[in-house]
Amino acid sequence: MSTRWVNIGAGGTPGPPTSDTIYDIIFSLYGLPQANIVMPWLTFVRQVDFDANFLDSKGTVGVNPTAQKTFTLTKNGSPAGTIVVATNGVVTFTTTGGIAIQFLAGDRLEITTPTTQDSTLRDVAFTLKGLWS
Repeated sequence: MSTRWVNIGAGGTPGPPTSDTIYDIIFSLYGLPQANIVMPWLTFVRQVDFDANFLDSKGTVGVNPTAQKTFTLTKNGSPAGTIVVATNGVVTFTTTGGIAIQFLAGDRLEITTPTTQDSTLRDVAFTLKGLWS
């Protein structure tokens, strides 16, 4: 598993942060995800805002699941959203209530794998697109 934070300024170029600086949270898990484990947990060091349903976030899998699988996201232990991987490999992001969500410095994001392991789902990669505020 790996996590990387990337700051991209307006126009897609690296630079000092501004209110419109894209703040991507990238994480991946090689192989078959174990059932019901936290992957990863992150503590924010600055405010990051995510649009409703994590607009423009992306996800891929190396091998599609045999059944739809749901990863859950929490903010400081409370529901924040889901990432659903369909049997055709399509990845769908939702925020709780379908509304924008904000993380402040010190807030914790946890992503938990599905409650049961899928025999085929493997090599999961998700990127959450946020804005550095």
